[in-house]
Amino acid sequence: MDQKAGISVQDQSISPKGSRASEQVWAMVSGIPSRLREKWIMLMLQASIDDSGSDLKGPVYVLSGYLARVEEWAIFADEWDAKLKESPAIQYFKMVEAESLKGEFSGWNIEDRDQKVLELAAMIAPRVLGNPECVVAQADYDAVIVPALHSVVDRQLAKCLKDPYFFCFYQVVADCVKRLEIAKIPDIVDFYFDNQGKIGRRARSFWKSMIEHTPEHYKAYIPNEPIFRDEKVFNPLQAADLIAWQTRRRMYEAERGVKELRPALALLRKIPTMTNRWNAQRLREYLTRLSQT
Repeated sequence: MDQKAGISVQDQSISPKGSRASEQVWAMVSGIPSRLREKWIMLMLQASIDDSGSDLKGPVYVLSGYLARVEEWAIFADEWDAKLKESPAIQYFKMVEAESLKGEFSGWNIEDRDQKVLELAAMIAPRVLGNPECVVAQADYDAVIVPALHSVVDRQLAKCLKDPYFFCFYQVVADCVKRLEIAKIPDIVDFYFDNQGKIGRRARSFWKSMIEHTPEHYKAYIPNEPIFRDEKVFNPLQAADLIAWQTRRRMYEAERGVKELRPALALLRKIPTMTNRWNAQRLREYLTRLSQT
């Protein structure tokens, strides 16, 4: 593992299994020759904003997920699917439903819920290379970015930046590409995000513009636009949901003096983390650079 980049680079070349769950992954690269597909990396990312995921009033905004090779995601999708079907079975996993004992976890007891979450968390580390994430405090974002948006010349960009999702979306892409270069992993990386509706479409609409301002030595890593998928049917995004929720909740609990990690997060913390954390000072520096473009 390259400690500086925070990415594990062990050989993970394994053949696909061909079940319905893995086909969701293989369909993404079905037209790519195997000699190239073996080096293809997929990055699954999920945003976790607050308990409801919509009102932007939480203390911190987290965009987090996992980086793995296509072959590993395909195997993971089958393994995850099998675990979901184990009794007591669920159709899909969403951490907010597990925590509240609603949705797929309606009628469950706490002990069974905790065991299911722990077993699912344990399946992630053997398949992934790292955990990229972008974290920004909502108060810092509201204090630094939002009041300055009136001075942003591109009004569509200013509109997008009202929501931390757009900011984190591009920061996690940039940070991941830089870390891949540091780790000397000369692979293409495709980004898969959970469906985010209008804000997701707005974020992707700036992709071509972002590429135009990207240094040439980084462009080779990201030749394709990000793809948005339904996390209920695309299993790797359910793993991203798990770490995004756990990360945000940990920050919430830490502020309240809780020292002990939740068991699932303790397992997930063993995976190399690639955290891009933003405070007020870094946000001000970002605004300065933005005004110069």
